[in-house]
Amino acid sequence: MSRPGSHDDLLRSARNAVASPTVREAVREVALTALRSRPLTAEHVAAVAKTIGEGIGSVDVTPTAPVRETYRSAWLGLEEAVGLALRALEAAALEFAEGRATLSGEERERLLDEFARMEQSLAGGWDHRGRIPASLEALIVAVTAQLRRAVASERQAAGDAGRVLASVASGALRGTDGGRREPPGT
Repeated sequence: MSRPGSHDDLLRSARNAVASPTVREAVREVALTALRSRPLTAEHVAAVAKTIGEGIGSVDVTPTAPVRETYRSAWLGLEEAVGLALRALEAAALEFAEGRATLSGEERERLLDEFARMEQSLAGGWDHRGRIPASLEALIVAVTAQLRRAVASERQAAGDAGRVLASVASGALRGTDGGRREPPGT
């Protein structure tokens, strides 16, 4: 599959994935492809999840058991992809928590705020439940816990640490094959 280039392309890819015979895997692959297309930031994770959620939600669901199961499978595929992205972000945040990279106090607060906004964005668009799955909530808590532990240094240039975090997380996510393997460091 090629990388979705725009919101509309990603929406269309998500709808096509829901129509696939292997919906869970197809949705997970669409999501992972989109997540890998740019540096992995909380904002990017939220935007991809929201767009794919819109695509899943726009597919008509009839009240038959097989169709409802397909719909659930689509959401599970998205949950798996977002989970992999959050684990990659957690691995990157661990670099900062263990002192291998540093954040300024301002940068750390900005990243924590970005993760709080991501959580709100995900909750607003996740399925009909209106809240994200507990497994993803736990991963967001784990990432923010690592960021809170991060070493503060005023020597770090503003914005630089965020790029480092996104770069490390992107590398960790690219290291997954889209299957059930965990990113390095988890």
